[in-house]
Amino acid sequence: MAYFAQIDDSNIVLRVTVVADSEAPDEAAGIASCKSLVGSDTNWVETRKDGSIHTRFAGPGFTYDSGRDAFIRPKPYASWVINESTKDWEAPVSKPEDYEETIDGPNYHWEESSTSWQEGTGLA
Repeated sequence: MAYFAQIDDSNIVLRVTVVADSEAPDEAAGIASCKSLVGSDTNWVETRKDGSIHTRFAGPGFTYDSGRDAFIRPKPYASWVINESTKDWEAPVSKPEDYEETIDGPNYHWEESSTSWQEGTGLA
């Protein structure tokens, strides 16, 4: 199966649809298949679950950045910046050295009002 992300005029992903491999032997054929089903005035970009093209698997609300050739997740906080290597958002301040993910969640959370990492989950 092949996957294609429909993007709007602002390059925001509206949805991801599945196309049979026989209809999508390559990206151009898959795009043509999507357009024949939904409309020729729609825009499509292939996406793969393993992230082998366009950096990561697309999801609704992601942005397709053609300059970076990547699907970019929605920005989680106003202060975060894009890491050009990973094509993902990062806090402007590094995580604390003892930051860790646990079954209960991370031991620190981002506090946008102070643009800093705060100890605890951030859940009330």
